[in-house]
Parts: sequence; C-alpha cells; structure tokens
Amino acid sequence: MTLVAECEAVGGPVSGARVLIGAGGEDLPYVLGALSAATPSPLPEPSAAGRDS
Repeated sequence: MTLVAECEAVGGPVSGARVLIGAGGEDLPYVLGALSAATPSPLPEPSAAGRDS
C-alpha cells in the first residue's frame, strides 16, 4: 500500500510550498520521523515587555 503525506515547506527557496511525499505504508513513519527531526525549532515568542501597546 502506498501512502501520501502532504507537508508544508519551512524555509528554503519556497517557504510555505506544499510538498507531497509518497512512500510504502511500512516506510512512511520513518520518512515522517526524519522530516520531523530535520525541522527547525520554532522561534520564541517576543516577550510582553518588548511589545508596543
């Protein structure tokens, strides 16, 4: 069985682009795990003291 995952590109030349990944059902968890491990950490939220009111 082939499964398809739709992901959103983060960074890179086309940030926000939709990417389709096809893999066998037994391989998809490994593919998604590798993508998750390679995903950069989200940027921290600015502190409330640094915001204009």
